[in-house]
Amino acid sequence: MKNVIIVGFMTISFLSYSQSEFNSKEGVIETPEMQVFYEGIPIEINAQAIGYREVQLSVPNPYTASAESVGSIITVQCTGITLKGKEVPLGAKNFTVKKAPKPRLYWNDVTDGEVADKLAGSLVVRYDDNIPFSPSKGSFTVESYIISVSGIKGTLVGEGSEISELHLEALKNITKGSKVAIQVKYSGTSSGMLSAMFEL
Repeated sequence: MKNVIIVGFMTISFLSYSQSEFNSKEGVIETPEMQVFYEGIPIEINAQAIGYREVQLSVPNPYTASAESVGSIITVQCTGITLKGKEVPLGAKNFTVKKAPKPRLYWNDVTDGEVADKLAGSLVVRYDDNIPFSPSKGSFTVESYIISVSGIKGTLVGEGSEISELHLEALKNITKGSKVAIQVKYSGTSSGMLSAMFEL
């Protein structure tokens, strides 16, 4: 019981201190995931200030930076709305806009340098876990593909993310251990060309 009373006292004291700090100084603008913006990636912004009816930001929340803004500085301003409707500036924070990292190409859950199953043909572009934000924030569509096999002239060209049955039949006859290069055109969170080398 003694511990509970102490914890409760500390919480009340902290809230009282925070109230005076926010009212006399400024609000707090935070981005839990990172301190920069990436093109095409929605970033959640937390704004806090005690003693106001509402806290508003100068940008939409979550905020998604455009490709045109890469290299620039986005200033996020925080405004508190009092109970009487008065707007009070609470401060601002600058965020650098960076180019989004490139995703990776997968052929049936295997990626560059790995052994692929030539009997199946699903091509996926997605983010791995080695990026500074949640991979789920990226959404991509494979628009077309080009397949070439080491030592064999010509290419297999197709549309969409599924390798056609005709092209899969051609790959079935390729010698085991052969190298296959796949290049795709993709769009979505970002767009461009990606390529990867697989072993059959």
